Amino acid sequence: MMRDAWNWIAPRLRLDARTGQPVARRARPHLPHARTYRHGRRHRLTRRGASNVTSSNVSQPAGAGAPTISVAMATYNGARFIREQLSSIAAQTLLPAELVVTDDGSSDDTVEIVRAFADTAPFPVRVHRNAANLGFRGNFMHAIALCTSDVIALCDQDDVWVPHKLERAIEPFAEPDVVLAYHEAWLIDEAGERLGLARLHGAPARTPALSLFPLSNPYGFSMLFRRELLELSEFWSRSIDNLDSRQCMAHDQWLFFLACALGTIAFIDEPLAGYRQHGSNTYGIEAPIRTRWDRLDRWINTRVPEFAHLARAARVRAEILDAAIPRLDDPRFDGSWKPRAEQAVGRYRRLAQHLALRAEAYDAAGLRARSRAWISLLGNGAYGSQTRWTFGRKAALVDLGCALASRSVLAGMVARHGSHDLSSGKRTIA
Repeated sequence: MMRDAWNWIAPRLRLDARTGQPVARRARPHLPHARTYRHGRRHRLTRRGASNVTSSNVSQPAGAGAPTISVAMATYNGARFIREQLSSIAAQTLLPAELVVTDDGSSDDTVEIVRAFADTAPFPVRVHRNAANLGFRGNFMHAIALCTSDVIALCDQDDVWVPHKLERAIEPFAEPDVVLAYHEAWLIDEAGERLGLARLHGAPARTPALSLFPLSNPYGFSMLFRRELLELSEFWSRSIDNLDSRQCMAHDQWLFFLACALGTIAFIDEPLAGYRQHGSNTYGIEAPIRTRWDRLDRWINTRVPEFAHLARAARVRAEILDAAIPRLDDPRFDGSWKPRAEQAVGRYRRLAQHLALRAEAYDAAGLRARSRAWISLLGNGAYGSQTRWTFGRKAALVDLGCALASRSVLAGMVARHGSHDLSSGKRTIA
């Protein structure tokens, strides 16, 4: 399936599907001017977050010199909630230059709803129906490949944006080194009622390259990124997802991986969207861990099997960046990207070694082998607290205890005290 997805996406990224190399670029077609919305109704934010829009309460797309924004939305059977999301995009105080929608073979009214919206939208709306089902990863990569603006905002089909989201979220891109920005969000239920803050991957307002934990990322609906990251999409087909080795990285995981290695990440600690929780979420917020036995169950049955896979994922990331380094001599890229990529290659290789040792500290057959792996981790600085690329002192104590007790003993303890069927969640935290 991922090969079919790549064959579909590659031409849209101006890549040869067989070799992965760039093909000659043609002049970008002229886009029509955004239409003005003239229904004459007053703006109203309803209890469920839907909006009515007038030409008096929204601004036109950014003027000359300001970065333009494309909104990339990947859809699949989203008719239930998509009207609210579309209305909230039309209600933005800063309008996007375009909305690009790629549909992955919906069997409901999703496409018809989007096309009806396009007739009155205050910006161009481009709707594409995939010739084959690409899955959510390929569908989003297809959507962003079709965008034409300086900055691209990812958009889920079932959320709701606050009216000033784009106006606020574009601000960090006035700083040339910022390559990706993301924001806090509200959790909302199916009716659009707020459940509380989502507390998504909090970080400082600005984080330099190579400073965030490399194997976790925020949710894509909160992200905006510079289009230069798309120039490296030829390498996406080589990637493996942190949570599923059979798949390429999810779109948000891929973009955050590149951005963390190559530039500054901006975090906006302000809820700029309602992240809807419902039974059909591709990913949702993870349920809280209730007891210490739940925590132990989570660690033994969920975290431990991930270490070997994450070691492989880290090695693949190093290989991707190593392959991309010659491309970064291109003047289209910032001059700092190449040395940062070179540094990231070394860090990912070291992280892969640490993760492989960590898997051995839990899974090796004998106590001596497990203890030797833990001692190697300690001696190699894997438990330092100076950077986000190490595991920290608390992990050192947990790993030592598990290495000495053995996984089978700990699993028996969990079984005796009872455990819960916990979701593994979206994000991996080693």
